[in-house]
Amino acid sequence: MPAPILIAAPILFTTIACAGGSAQTVRYWCDASSLCYFHSMRAVSSLIGIALILMGIVWMLQGLNLAFRVGFMVGNFHWTIYGGILVLIGIAQLVWSNTRPRRKTRQPMS
Repeated sequence: MPAPILIAAPILFTTIACAGGSAQTVRYWCDASSLCYFHSMRAVSSLIGIALILMGIVWMLQGLNLAFRVGFMVGNFHWTIYGGILVLIGIAQLVWSNTRPRRKTRQPMS
């Protein structure tokens, strides 16, 4: 019979401020799979934001006739505006993915 595999779950300590100015430290179980999922989704979301920014910059440069001077976008000012909008969306995606709080999936230890 094979030996059981034990996986150590990290324990997070959180200090909670209580009414009256006192503070209480609470221990939480935090499973490794939710942490891995959270960090991988944050990385994917950040990469999407970076891709949107780069694509918007290319569109802006093509609209201003500064880069890739072949195609229907070259010299068309509308693509400069579309590229600027895409850059703003990419910046918003990047900021949102790196500043949003982690979902509360932790459970207090008993």
